[in-house]
Amino acid sequence: RAAAGSLDDVQVLVVLYVLVFTLRALRIISGGAMRKHFAVSRPNLRAGRLHTLVTAALSHTDVVHMGMNLSTLLVIGSEVSTRLSGAGRRHQFWSLYIFSALGGSVASLAMHPGHYESMGASGALFGQYGYLAAVAAEQRVLWFGFDLTVVQALLANLAVGHLTTSLAPGATDNAMHLGGAVAGALFPRLLKFL
Repeated sequence: RAAAGSLDDVQVLVVLYVLVFTLRALRIISGGAMRKHFAVSRPNLRAGRLHTLVTAALSHTDVVHMGMNLSTLLVIGSEVSTRLSGAGRRHQFWSLYIFSALGGSVASLAMHPGHYESMGASGALFGQYGYLAAVAAEQRVLWFGFDLTVVQALLANLAVGHLTTSLAPGATDNAMHLGGAVAGALFPRLLKFL
């Protein structure tokens, strides 16, 4: 938990998401700069822009995309932050976020050939679902008005991603979702080193 008067982990992420989105919307960050510094892609990897493996988890393609991720963050991120950030362990929340973002980015690169670009916090957020599924599978969460277990919510999110891809190919990076979820599920094993 954050010290009195400071932002907690979820609030910091909300500020970062809105800041990056606003800078792009106001064209302070150009579309080219977004693709170079906030998108996971093979060209970025070949150009040595390894930071995009994580910075992509702060970017969103449009307001609906950001809204979906913000709603997920507010529900699942708050629960994860409560579990990981207490007693001076705030770094564990951020370690999970970054590890899951990396897992999602690597999966996206592995599954998408060519110049495919992916943006969004989904890999990192799916990592939070994966983490909770590994440590508290029966934990109840409110998923868009439905009271589900964490595992049910994770599966529902994966199903929605699959449906979205079926209706609008390329709109959803399911590889990023799955890679983030797997990384999050593996994260409890890494906690003993943090």
